[in-house]
Amino acid sequence: MWPKLDEEKAFTIQTHPWRTKRMEPWPPKHKLKVGNQSFHHDEMRKTIKNYVKKKNWVFPKQPVHFITDLHADADALYKSLIGAGMLQKTGPKDKDFKLTKKGKTETVIIGGDCFDKGPSNLRLLDALKLMKEAGMPLVVLAGNHDIRTYAGLAIGENRPVEAEHMFVRMGRKTIPLFKEIYFKYLHGNVDESKLLSKAEVERRLFPSEDWFNTYAQRMDGLIPPLKIAKEANRIKEKIQEVRTYLKRTGFSHGMLYATVEKAYELLVNPKGEYGWFFNEIKIAHQEGSFLFVHAGLDDFSADWINQVGLEGLNEKFRKLMQEDPFELYHGHIGNVFRTKYRDTDFPYSERSSKKLNSIGIHAFVHGHRNTVNGHKMILRKGMLNIECDTSLDRKTRRVEGMCGFGASWLTLYPNGTAEAYSTDYPATKWFDVQELGGNTKNKLPKKAKKKTTQEELVLEPSKINISVEHSPAMVKSILEALVADLDKQNLHIKGNDKELHAKLPDTVRMEIHGAQKEKGGELHLSLKWEE
Repeated sequence: MWPKLDEEKAFTIQTHPWRTKRMEPWPPKHKLKVGNQSFHHDEMRKTIKNYVKKKNWVFPKQPVHFITDLHADADALYKSLIGAGMLQKTGPKDKDFKLTKKGKTETVIIGGDCFDKGPSNLRLLDALKLMKEAGMPLVVLAGNHDIRTYAGLAIGENRPVEAEHMFVRMGRKTIPLFKEIYFKYLHGNVDESKLLSKAEVERRLFPSEDWFNTYAQRMDGLIPPLKIAKEANRIKEKIQEVRTYLKRTGFSHGMLYATVEKAYELLVNPKGEYGWFFNEIKIAHQEGSFLFVHAGLDDFSADWINQVGLEGLNEKFRKLMQEDPFELYHGHIGNVFRTKYRDTDFPYSERSSKKLNSIGIHAFVHGHRNTVNGHKMILRKGMLNIECDTSLDRKTRRVEGMCGFGASWLTLYPNGTAEAYSTDYPATKWFDVQELGGNTKNKLPKKAKKKTTQEELVLEPSKINISVEHSPAMVKSILEALVADLDKQNLHIKGNDKELHAKLPDTVRMEIHGAQKEKGGELHLSLKWEE
């Protein structure tokens, strides 16, 4: 457990003035020296300027503030919000604050990863709830650590092969959360002599010995091969990490299992004390030309936004949370809060950037990728990325050799500017669309209405031929396998040296035609969908 930070000391840390008055163009115009290293930014500025000036930018009507990757550090949250002028502390306790006028009217977006690493998961969730109840317009996005915790708890013990590892997938970083819950809710209220044995806990929560083979077979064709191998190796590491951590800290397997049951009640159950968090989080949020996500997009999720809008993407996210947490974490939608644009991720291409640009989205604002020296700006596959994970939580800062307590935020203003503040950078980074040659508009472009009919949009049915003679029992088995694929919205069919591998949308057109013939009959099944 983390040592408890004295409330008076926390109050001093939170309220100590630190916000710099120095402003610096972003991207910088000239050379920048950090320590003994010099960086020349003229080429980067030229590239980004060329991107910005070709676009019509829409900014929010009220200032919007983005804070991300708090990782269970409530002091970083308070320090950031105080610096942004959203609240004033009136005393040392977390409840001792009042919202300013800005804090009651200007939106704050928390960019995900509220869980793991830091001093207290529950304290951070309590602080966010206090701010919501006080009237702060608050949007919370899903991060990979958040959904990993949710999936590990929600899947439970009745686990299919593909999800058998999801509890261990949370890793040792989640054990501090369980210890918090145990000592707050269970310590002294359970008979520890009756807790489950290590072997029984691992049987219920850990993947079985043959999982590593069955998982690879089950996932073949559903996720990239490199990702399958990487996942299996990572799970082996995590199993050992969890065992070592439990042994080192004296938190037994039995205590862990009792806490997991309580954690489900508190976090996953919508009526639980912290059920509001997973009930309300979104996967993405848009303000004008800026798309806020935790990590990024892939081509599939970009197409979803283009076809069904952001509401459709968030609806898909909610559905997967309730029905298939495994698919949520490992599938295409999961790339929004997991991707680092590696070979093991689903790809994102310039084609997607052009589609999003056409509907007015010109920048991703996200966290997930740790940065030092404040916020970063980069062009990736034809899309401006504003990276805002500035290493706020104490554990990350200690690991990275950073001093003091972190605080940072990015603010978008209606006048076409953005400002980025960080305790780890000596100036406020100032992004001005008009200064870079871009135009500002009041409204996003209207989405063009497709004049084509549904028939013209769908793909031709697959030409894969499996029409050989089978017994009725074998036909039944083939249809059952097809139904299993449809349940996962993944079709993977091989036959006659051809292969169909498709990720299905929520709507599929089905046609069944039957015909009686003189000496028999025919039944034709056709599935059609739009990618």
